[in-house]
Amino acid sequence: MLFKDAIPHVFNSYAFMFFLVSAIAAKEPGQSPLVWMGVELVVGAVFIAGILSINKIVTAVVRDEGEGHGEK
Repeated sequence: MLFKDAIPHVFNSYAFMFFLVSAIAAKEPGQSPLVWMGVELVVGAVFIAGILSINKIVTAVVRDEGEGHGEK
């Protein structure tokens, strides 16, 4: 828990779970943890971009609705 308070963006529960599962599964033949990390980074970036895009869309819609009610 010490690292979770000091560096929450790096040492969080999800990162710990990913690296733990990767370390256990890497011992199996034919596994490639580097590919897993690449997939996590790409999909994570897409997920974060989606969240930020949804936030911008909602803000634009709320702003447009607010302007529309003021014209009545």
